[in-house]
This record gives sequence, structure tokens and C-alpha cells, in this order.
Amino acid sequence: MVSVVRRWQLLWHFPYYHGKGRMDNPPTVAGINDPIDPMLGPHSSLMQWPFKLIYWYESGETELFNLESDPSEQVNLVEPDAARGAELLYSLSSMLEESNARLPTRDGESVRPVVSQW
Repeated sequence: MVSVVRRWQLLWHFPYYHGKGRMDNPPTVAGINDPIDPMLGPHSSLMQWPFKLIYWYESGETELFNLESDPSEQVNLVEPDAARGAELLYSLSSMLEESNARLPTRDGESVRPVVSQW
């Protein structure tokens, strides 16, 4: 019997702020520092089991979690596992580019994930 393991990926992309209830009339321009009821800032996330990478556009911070051993996302592995973080961030950036995803803007310019941070 042959066992097959598939490496599937799941992408979340939120190029705008998530407010407390104003999403019935979302802003027409996605931006950083938009003061429309901010709660959760612009970010993108890529899960490739068991890892989940989150990129925060405002700060440029990247988080990496092993959901199998840390389902509550308490231990950021981005420094101890920098190679995996870089690989997933590159995949995330490529997927956003290939799908022509709407990106948040700062001063009129699109903000892209910074892959070369490692």
C-alpha cells in the first residue's frame, strides 16, 4: 500500500482594516493607517500544514506557528525556523502576485511582503 501526502496551501488575504461592524460599506481604497474603526490591521496569511505564516503590512512583522504543536499560536518560530519562514513568505508573495491581489497602500504605493528580510 502506498501512502500519499499532499502539501496543500490555504491563503487568507485582508488588505484593509477589519472594523467592528462597518463592513456593510467597506472603504473603496485599501490603505495603511486608515482610521475607519480599526481593530485588525492589513495582513496576509498562508497555511501549509502544520505551519501558518502571517505577514503584517503595517509593521512588516512576520509570524510563523506550528499549528500541530501550538494550536493557540503562542510561540513565534520565525527566528528559530527562518528558512521555513522565508520559504512560506516567498510562496505567499508569489501567490498574491499571481492572483493580482489587491494590496494595501501607503502614500499611494502598494505595500508588498518583504521577502528579503532574512
